[in-house]
Amino acid sequence: MQRSAESFRVLADLVPDPIVVHRGDAMVWSNQAFDRLVGAESFESARASSLSSWLETVEGELEGALTGEPPEEILSAVVRTCRGSAVPVEVRRYPILFGGADATLSLLRDPAAREQEERARAQHERLASLGRLAANLGHEINNPLSYVVSNLSYLATQLADLGARVAAARDDELAKILAPELEEARSAATDALEGADRLAAIVRDVRVLSRIESRELSLLRIPDVLESAVRIARGKLIEVAQVSLALQDVPSVRANDTALLQVFVNLLVNAADACAELPSERHEVRVGCFTDGEGRAVVEIRDTGPGISDHIRERLFEPFFTTKPAGSGVGLALSFAIVESLAGTLTLESDGARGAVARMVLLPAPSVKTTLKSRRGSSSRRPRHSGRAAPGPAT
Repeated sequence: MQRSAESFRVLADLVPDPIVVHRGDAMVWSNQAFDRLVGAESFESARASSLSSWLETVEGELEGALTGEPPEEILSAVVRTCRGSAVPVEVRRYPILFGGADATLSLLRDPAAREQEERARAQHERLASLGRLAANLGHEINNPLSYVVSNLSYLATQLADLGARVAAARDDELAKILAPELEEARSAATDALEGADRLAAIVRDVRVLSRIESRELSLLRIPDVLESAVRIARGKLIEVAQVSLALQDVPSVRANDTALLQVFVNLLVNAADACAELPSERHEVRVGCFTDGEGRAVVEIRDTGPGISDHIRERLFEPFFTTKPAGSGVGLALSFAIVESLAGTLTLESDGARGAVARMVLLPAPSVKTTLKSRRGSSSRRPRHSGRAAPGPAT
């Protein structure tokens, strides 16, 4: 039993939430998180006071709760610290056997943390629903679209061949009449094929919501992918802002290059759109990456647009939510799902008095013998302006 109690103490000290074990109003034990919360140097100093001297419930029901069987409902309470501050908490109580006698374990949680968890859970459910919808929709569109792409490719090839045959014919008068028309028809077929390819790329990106984990992963250098994303989005960025890069050498990450590139392009286009909302002002979009204190790779994209209001920030990553007149609300939801699939975090919030900052944090890749897939070799090539060359912007 003594060994079991010691194991409980060790495990409870690893829990980030404050925990206190008590019998009625008398404190029996508390974990380190509780001691830090109240500002006590140790449990011994915290125990010198009764639990009610640290904890006050909003409705004054603590005294009855401490003497009776712990109820199922959550208590709203306030912790009075040694520093004189009042910290709002939610208290969950559980009956336990501690030291061979009945006791109550009270778990204190930050209400804001619970709300954030509920929002994250709702976000997961929405993304799951969108994933199922995307899988079905993508399948229905993809089959007929493949016929369109195949036939347009055939048509463009045949028209080019026919044009060459007409030009080589001896009938100069016929060639003079038909050659321009055939070239115009071939050009139209090529444009239609490019549009179909772009539509196919969009379908593939939407379908990724239902199968993100299945994408092939490789070791990537974040600065290389960021440089590629800036080149792709530069045409939109330079219309509204100056672009500056501060790319430090950061740990390589294990990710899918196309998916990560898509996220960066989405965030850059969003930054450009934000700057465009204030056309009379001079703007700057700053792109940077660095390593944080925990060895993780951090990417930040800052803009000088109008910033993000509180009620919008809470819904930014909801599927189909958009503040753009022509937006679809898929871009940020897709980006959030991609980053989450990599065990990373993506946040978007106001950056002080002006502008916003998109911040992505990714875990470094494990030390495995994998060939580093770098995009540096293609950095000097200018991307083609078509759906086959670059992922579409966020909406």
